[in-house]
Amino acid sequence: MLASPFYHRLHVVQLRVMSTLTGDTRFAAVADRWEGYAQHRGNRTRALVEKSVFKLLHY
Repeated sequence: MLASPFYHRLHVVQLRVMSTLTGDTRFAAVADRWEGYAQHRGNRTRALVEKSVFKLLHY
């Protein structure tokens, strides 16, 4: 199941906090990559369509 835009942003923030707490830059690298996904219009549109179809079929 795809995360909503709110949860996607929350997960990015959580990754950044984990990077700060642990000093492990891999968390920050994943956060950067996920932020990049959210910035592309095509990715946002595809996520909206997929999330809508999922809700129509399963709710």
